[in-house]
Amino acid sequence: MTAGLAQHRLEAEQAAVESLGSGEILGIDCGFEHATGLHRGSSRGRGSHRQAQEVKQMARDRNKGGARGPSQRQLRVGETIRRALAEVLMRGEAHGLGMAAASITVTEVRPSPDLRQATVYVMPLGGRDPEGAIAALMEARGEIRRSVDRRLSLKYSPDLKFVIDDTFDRYDETRAMLNRDTVRRDLEG
Repeated sequence: MTAGLAQHRLEAEQAAVESLGSGEILGIDCGFEHATGLHRGSSRGRGSHRQAQEVKQMARDRNKGGARGPSQRQLRVGETIRRALAEVLMRGEAHGLGMAAASITVTEVRPSPDLRQATVYVMPLGGRDPEGAIAALMEARGEIRRSVDRRLSLKYSPDLKFVIDDTFDRYDETRAMLNRDTVRRDLEG
């Protein structure tokens, strides 16, 4: 190995180790050992390899945080299920005791990460008798699930859980709160 190449490699190793200390390469999951020549077997690279493993573990732990939102696939599948459910309910394909008289709006569907369960947020038209609507949907759940499954091309037909959508109530509460005199005074001044 020539002196110039050895010097260049040494500078690259030092820069890589310094960047580890400053946290610049968080999120890089592979390639550190190959890029710097610091391999597990080399005697001078053991400490740096350990640091690289710690950085990789921190990145993995950070990505495991439960505060992440749904994936693009979950959003796409949820919207597809919502449309299929709306079509099933609109055509009256679900036959239950309260299904014939109920006009139900499907506002959102949130599938689980494995797409085997889905929480369906519904609201009866006019907000009348939400408990009765949920009971009717739960009674006809198996038939609704089969009808939705025929329209979808998923590996598993998700188990549907129906819940009343309370976002409209929360909008009204927020609007009423913002219209209070004390809040308006705080916002203006």
